[in-house]
Amino acid sequence: EKWDAFTRFRRSAHSVLARVSLVLVDEIHLLADESRGPTLEAIIARMKLHAQSPDTRTCPIASLRLVGVSATIANLEDIGAWFGPQCAILEFDSAFRPVPLSWHVLSWQMNITYRFDEELRRHVFQVVRSHCNSRPTMVFFNSRENAAKGAEEVARQAGGVLVQVEKTARALGVVASRCADHRLAEQLRRGVGHHHAGLSTEDKRLVEGAFRAGELPILCSTVGLAQGVNLPAHLVVLCNTCRYIAGGFKEYSQMDVLQMAG
Repeated sequence: EKWDAFTRFRRSAHSVLARVSLVLVDEIHLLADESRGPTLEAIIARMKLHAQSPDTRTCPIASLRLVGVSATIANLEDIGAWFGPQCAILEFDSAFRPVPLSWHVLSWQMNITYRFDEELRRHVFQVVRSHCNSRPTMVFFNSRENAAKGAEEVARQAGGVLVQVEKTARALGVVASRCADHRLAEQLRRGVGHHHAGLSTEDKRLVEGAFRAGELPILCSTVGLAQGVNLPAHLVVLCNTCRYIAGGFKEYSQMDVLQMAG
């Protein structure tokens, strides 16, 4: 979004664009996103237009290279055709994954539908214990409040089980002491954390760092953490199949699910 605004409104944009010879577009599957897709498409189209302009014929952008990367896009040929006739497509199937991916679908009988989210949160810790093999786990929820409440429920059920190792307890104690969010700090001391856009940048950095270092056993998060953040989870739990977007609930797309699964 910043690059889009810069290239459209800044007077110095033309001279900066002329010096660009490589554009790497990570998470290019976002072209299909209803809110961000049009902006990304406009940026790529604008770069291609500048590359073909007679005014930049002697500039680096005249030999512009576009590289698009995604782990969850199906129509590679369509993207390649849009990039241009000389586009090379490299496709890697699941055989290239460093860790095999297996799927499990679990369900429970629920008689009170308006307590659906609460009931799901109540089952999370048991699911994690049954499948995590004492390895790092990420749990995705469909809202900020659900992620925070989910972490609280997991921490309550876990008690002190997740921080029995002295080294882990000490490391998480240090991280918790640096957190501005007291709710998050209390969860961290019990081996659980939550992550969403409502946290401060520093708190998010601390939580991500603790999980990446193997110090935080369970991380409860919103779907946003699945976009472009590489964290080493052995188990991923999707606690919902839809989320509230633009005035209504919408089912997760196949792309969303694959992004969360890693």
